[in-house]
Amino acid sequence: MFIHPNTGQDLEDHRDRAVWIGKSVPLALDIFTKKKDGRMDSLLPLAKKVARTLRTGSNDRVANMRAFAAEALKLMDEQLS
Repeated sequence: MFIHPNTGQDLEDHRDRAVWIGKSVPLALDIFTKKKDGRMDSLLPLAKKVARTLRTGSNDRVANMRAFAAEALKLMDEQLS
């Protein structure tokens, strides 16, 4: 499972701010294109997008990634139930 924040910087979110739960696989980062405002955007739409915002209020990156991972597992469980 691959978890990343959604900051609006798609390439950086996938490449630099992500965490893997289980075995990681290489990402096809060439699917991202640059928008006029300099941000990156994905060329591939998701079949089913489920989004949830988690605000930790913390600057501790490791603690935030743990919180994101826990929330992602909870979300996955909800989707599989």
